[in-house]
Amino acid sequence: MFIYYYGLKRVTASASTILELFWPFSAVILDYFINHNILSPIQIIASLFLLLAFLKIVAREAAPKFEFMAKIKDGSGRGAELGFPTINLDKEHFDLSYGVYLVESQIHGKMHRGLLHFGQKETFAEPAAMELYIKDQQAKLPEEISLREIRKIREVKKFAGAEELKKQMVLDVKELE
Repeated sequence: MFIYYYGLKRVTASASTILELFWPFSAVILDYFINHNILSPIQIIASLFLLLAFLKIVAREAAPKFEFMAKIKDGSGRGAELGFPTINLDKEHFDLSYGVYLVESQIHGKMHRGLLHFGQKETFAEPAAMELYIKDQQAKLPEEISLREIRKIREVKKFAGAEELKKQMVLDVKELE
């Protein structure tokens, strides 16, 4: 069970997930309205509990997303080779679903919009990493930068090769404009 729920941390809530969670609550309510069955006290308590859990999940999805500080670390330089130099961040064990995010980052007191990739580098069969691309990246970087999510752009994908990845990165960079 632990592995199942740990894996759900990396999955975004979809309509089917929400409906699966809402089904027990709707079954009790529909039974009351359609069949005119009177609910027992335990059914009322269970319905309220399920409704509160559902509302908590919905509120979490609507709440502001992540904001954090991350230390900069050395990378392999592949981003620069592809024409998109990235800043490698030391946050691999982070409670965030994998994906590409539009973010704001603060470097030396100045705000920059950037793209944050968090997840496995499936195209190159590499483990999870966190990388930040900033279009007007400064040459000298501090040891630590702050990040704030604006929105999620897309999920992490596996590409056939570096050229296909570069095409997608060009599309992703258009989100910065």
